[in-house]
Amino acid sequence: KLFHLEDIDWHGKTEIELADMQSEQRTIHEIFHQNDQKTWVLGKASIFSERIIDKSGKLRDLEVRRIPVFEGDGKRKSLVITAEDVTDRKRVENKLLLQYAVSDILSKASSLKQAAPEILEVLFVVGGWKAGSIWTVNSAKNILEYVNVWHVDGFQIPNFEAESMKTTFKIGVGLPGRVWLTGQPAWIEDVTRDDNFPRISAALKDGLFGAVAFPICFGEEILGVIDCFHSMVCPPDNEMIDMFNCLSHDIGQFIKRKIAEDDQKRNLEKHKKLLSDTVNVIGSAMEARDPYTA
Repeated sequence: KLFHLEDIDWHGKTEIELADMQSEQRTIHEIFHQNDQKTWVLGKASIFSERIIDKSGKLRDLEVRRIPVFEGDGKRKSLVITAEDVTDRKRVENKLLLQYAVSDILSKASSLKQAAPEILEVLFVVGGWKAGSIWTVNSAKNILEYVNVWHVDGFQIPNFEAESMKTTFKIGVGLPGRVWLTGQPAWIEDVTRDDNFPRISAALKDGLFGAVAFPICFGEEILGVIDCFHSMVCPPDNEMIDMFNCLSHDIGQFIKRKIAEDDQKRNLEKHKKLLSDTVNVIGSAMEARDPYTA
């Protein structure tokens, strides 16, 4: 039931064979297979955090325990596997972890470009996403501009990264553009079936399907957009969207604060220059009027 195998002749099949039979569940089967092999190598009971898609299409977090059983001569006999659904517990833990981690990153960063890779990394570790990018609004040009892209180790996205780096979005165009237009998170179950996704070709080449994007806000103002991608088709998850909304305002406050600091620095430099110019003018005037320098 975990893998929706009720209508499939699964007896005697390996995880890899099942992955070939269920393309939509391929990534899940492959991860289970990898963790099975790790348990055999360890030769002892092990616990792994894994994810599945339930019958309603939602992602569920599992805590999977594996116990390897060996014959008397050391040969593999069987693998005893139990799984506990820990989705609700994980959601609470992840929300707290995400908020704390992002706040810590922002407190130490001097710019969004510096903070971006770490923010994306935390998003992917906590949310299970495979890749993503950050975009900021260029008010003068009225477009969204690329800031940074990131992906988890071992999941390469050369085509999608190259395409993102050279792309800008007008309001309403693409996933970032529609979020900029509405000011609300947007979720795409499968980008290959979306008619407003300009980076579709690159996404297909790199195996990206599910996607979500959320705005970076300060009050009612949209300052940028963060988008995240998965290697599986992903149905909407309202709890995760709520978590992204909290993150949105934290990053927005950071950007506004940095803009204010930069403005303050520029004004300070202007005042310093004005003061310096004034002193020089006064000095020159006084020198011109000093009879002893004539």
